[in-house]
Amino acid sequence: MSDGFFEALTQITRERKVDRDVLIETLTYGLTSAVRRKHGSEAEVEVEIDPAKSTIEVHLVMEVVTEEALDNEDRELTVDEARAYIDDPEIGDVIRIPLDVKEFGRNAIMTAKQVLVQGVREAERERIFNEYSKRVGEVVSGTVQQVDRGNILVNLGRAEAILPYREQIRRERWQQGATVRGLVLEVQRDARGPQIVITRTHPDFLLRLFEQEIPEIYEGLVGVKSIAREPGWRSKVAVFSNDDRVDPVGACVGMKGARVMAIVKELSGERIDIVPWDDDINTFVSRALSPAQVSSIRMMDWESQALEVIVEEDQLSLAIGKEGQNVRLAAKLTNCRIDLVTSLLLQLRREADEFVRVDVSELEGITPRLAEVLKGAGLNTAQDLVTGGEKALDEIEEIGLKTCESLLSLAQDVCDSLHGKRQEFIEKRRKELEADRRDESKLFNEELFDADADADVETDDATEEVSASPFAENEVEDEVPEVESDEASSPFSDAAEGVEVEAEAGDDDSAGDQVMAEESGAEDESEKDSAEPSEGNA
Repeated sequence: MSDGFFEALTQITRERKVDRDVLIETLTYGLTSAVRRKHGSEAEVEVEIDPAKSTIEVHLVMEVVTEEALDNEDRELTVDEARAYIDDPEIGDVIRIPLDVKEFGRNAIMTAKQVLVQGVREAERERIFNEYSKRVGEVVSGTVQQVDRGNILVNLGRAEAILPYREQIRRERWQQGATVRGLVLEVQRDARGPQIVITRTHPDFLLRLFEQEIPEIYEGLVGVKSIAREPGWRSKVAVFSNDDRVDPVGACVGMKGARVMAIVKELSGERIDIVPWDDDINTFVSRALSPAQVSSIRMMDWESQALEVIVEEDQLSLAIGKEGQNVRLAAKLTNCRIDLVTSLLLQLRREADEFVRVDVSELEGITPRLAEVLKGAGLNTAQDLVTGGEKALDEIEEIGLKTCESLLSLAQDVCDSLHGKRQEFIEKRRKELEADRRDESKLFNEELFDADADADVETDDATEEVSASPFAENEVEDEVPEVESDEASSPFSDAAEGVEVEAEAGDDDSAGDQVMAEESGAEDESEKDSAEPSEGNA
């Protein structure tokens, strides 16, 4: 066979990244299929391909048998038929009959070609599957090739990937030819080839972007503890530093926010909160609820990490966030159950607990002796029994197992029956407080309105008094000399007081004339200044 054939095989190996041995094995299978298409489906075929010598040898293997024993013409031949290939054939001889590829016929050659093409395609699919199976969790970049029913087909170069609708950021709209980046989520085997699924909504995609944009994270100086994300809207990232000299938040934000803004731009404006991680769960939760200010935190259950977070009334909306987004992301980030309550609600709950408080001595079937034992153990109310549970009752030696179970059941029934009453009390007290606040606000507004009205009346009276005479201005000027001795009634009382203070300080009768002279000089100077602009104004 010509060298051009093997050059074509080398080119296929180089372009398709297919292993040469796999290609030769596929070609061998294709030639075998071509021989069997002409010489019988059960024919025994030997194919020897030597790329170094650029040779291909095909042999049909037949066994010599007697005419009576001839059973399979595809693999056997008689002595007379064998003489055409060898001299003096004997029964049981195995003959290797050389075949020329050109003799296979058009159909046989097309079969070999189809097998070869299919083999190359399968080898290429296997290569893509193995390659991208190792890249799960990595960020890849491609070009939008097609948008079909919300799903996006992405061309990765030598492979194709799909960005399903469920893995897309909702506010994004992609056009054909646009460049898109995504995280390899999984690689599935399919009849049409390996199915590479990428995502832009997974939290790891945000993590990989941080590693690409922030050198400190890539080098390990800064670590990412946890990520909570609502794709396209808001994310919270908890970071910590492995080096005391490196500020984790500052490293992630970058100079003038350049680093984090590059990530925000990639995620189509998704807001990113960078939270410094802390070992103390209370501190960490407080930071996670930023920008809200937390008053205090109380751990309700260590096993389920249930927390009661107390905030002031004006901080509640900030802590909750739009549609509960802030507290929801904080719970995901810290892996805690967060119960947001205001200090007012906490006070109302305490008042309600006191209102529905049931003493253990009032429980049905509780003897005075048993009530005394329970109170001695610190279980004064039915609520204390429910809160303490079996653990608190097991520590009391005087109470057996059956009594413990009946006490818990009785206390639980009482608390359940009072739950609605407790909620009604809270709602009632809340409405009362809101009504008091409205009354206080209304009273304050009325007082403010009255004060403004009084001020307006005084101003109107003064205006009427001045403008009563058409010569009011001249009358005031005539009264000025008399006003100098009356500070309280003078419209220039500040100037008169200044003059009087200066005079008292000097103890000189001529001081007043001197000041008046200075004032007249100042007036002349001001007129001069008004005529000629000063240097500063110029």
